[in-house]
Amino acid sequence: MGKNKHWRQQQRRKYYIAALKRYASWDSPTWIGDEFVEHPKWIDLYKANELSVYKSVRVPCCYYLCHGERYDRRAFHKETQRILKASDEE
Repeated sequence: MGKNKHWRQQQRRKYYIAALKRYASWDSPTWIGDEFVEHPKWIDLYKANELSVYKSVRVPCCYYLCHGERYDRRAFHKETQRILKASDEE
């Protein structure tokens, strides 16, 4: 039997859950929505759709801005442009 769309979706979900379990096993405090959780469980991360960057890539970039939870590249670019324009006007 060939590998179809459903099989690929199952594989992505399997790796995503494994990544969430690995992240939760590090026992590092994290934000889930607006709540700060000291010892997150993987199921809580899954239900809150946190760490969604792990859905598309196996290992996200190690750069602190690219970890995926809170970084928005377009907003960062706009803010940088605004700061540069403000500094040029002074």
